[in-house]
Amino acid sequence: MTRSEYSEEIAARIDAQVRSIVEHCYDEARRIVRENRVVIDRLVDLLIEKETIDGEEFRQIVAEYTDIPEKEQYTPQL
Repeated sequence: MTRSEYSEEIAARIDAQVRSIVEHCYDEARRIVRENRVVIDRLVDLLIEKETIDGEEFRQIVAEYTDIPEKEQYTPQL
């Protein structure tokens, strides 16, 4: 459906909803960064020093600051 197939009013309502969703997601992303700023800074410092870390090292650092779920093991279906 192209924009010309519906009214300007509908287009404005769609634009407003998209804007609302984007603003909500942006606010949520900022909240997550604020709440995890200490661990993010720690990871940044480590990555500047080492350039790369593996998943287990990442999990260990994050676990120092928050509870993380156990790593799920993949069980192949035979």
